[in-house]
Amino acid sequence: MLIHLDTGSPVKTSYTDLRNKYPGVSFPSVMTDAQLAQYGLYRVFEDPKPPHNDAHQKLVDTGIVKRGNTWHQTWTITPLADNELDADLDKRLSPVMLSLIDVVAASSGQTPADVITSMKSAHRARRRST
Repeated sequence: MLIHLDTGSPVKTSYTDLRNKYPGVSFPSVMTDAQLAQYGLYRVFEDPKPPHNDAHQKLVDTGIVKRGNTWHQTWTITPLADNELDADLDKRLSPVMLSLIDVVAASSGQTPADVITSMKSAHRARRRST
């Protein structure tokens, strides 16, 4: 990945963008850092992505930062929000499960929506405890 600093902040760009901006220039297939710098471009090194549990966490791009003389793509881990955990459960609800929810609702005097709300609450608690 490449960046330029035309705006004072790092902005992602690419070799394709460079070639399109300078169509009359023949660039080597691999450019050195010095050659990139002639066009105001810098190489970005991707930091290792931290390990995380997809069941209740997500990897978040925290941007590009300069360390010493090099630029780095950085990452952090954040917990999934309730709506993200709920969406995960919604994807897992098959027609058979929905039929069972109807049976549970009818036998317990609840509405199917109440049963699903209880399931989502239990699902969020279970996913966060892993």
